[in-house]
Amino acid sequence: AFLVGRDGKILWQGNPMDPDLGDLIPQVIEGSYSASSAKLEREVAKKLQALSMSIEAQQWGTVWDGLVEVLKIDPANEVAMQALASVYSEELHNTATYRSWVRGHIDAYKTNATAMRRLAETLLATREVGRRMPEFSLEAAKAAYESSKRADAGAVAVYARARYQIGDLDRAISLQQEAIAAASEKDRKESQQALDYYKKCKQLRETVE
Repeated sequence: AFLVGRDGKILWQGNPMDPDLGDLIPQVIEGSYSASSAKLEREVAKKLQALSMSIEAQQWGTVWDGLVEVLKIDPANEVAMQALASVYSEELHNTATYRSWVRGHIDAYKTNATAMRRLAETLLATREVGRRMPEFSLEAAKAAYESSKRADAGAVAVYARARYQIGDLDRAISLQQEAIAAASEKDRKESQQALDYYKKCKQLRETVE
């Protein structure tokens, strides 16, 4: 089967039973399909699939290296980023190695708003207090906020969370207000709930003090 773009060029060729075909057709019709992006997605998916056998065999060193390689190809890959954090926290427990990777990822991709937002979200989601890295969460979130030119609601919101994490409630509140202003209609309710929570925390802190 072939998918042909508006300019008459062949954009995709493959099996008509390919499960991805249903997602590709609307993109081609809308003109949003990118052959280079699609190729990157297939390459990343192939590498992640190849790691499944190493995961089953609990070859965590191999899994780690494979995930790092994926994140070099696609720095904002959410699946690989979360999996890397999971391997670190649940299997390898090598804080120095993970800190080194995080430091390098921020340095290399600090102008990539999506990569920095997802890194900050991943770090902020760390369950064990002893494994959290608030300094990196804050740095990655700030990089996402600045590189998105403060226009991406998700980047603004994650920066608000990072400021909340270090106890800077006033800044967290002002940032969350920015996030609400930038949010789509369907995301505004959740953004408002976060703002209400920050305000409640500030109110309680003032009451206790």
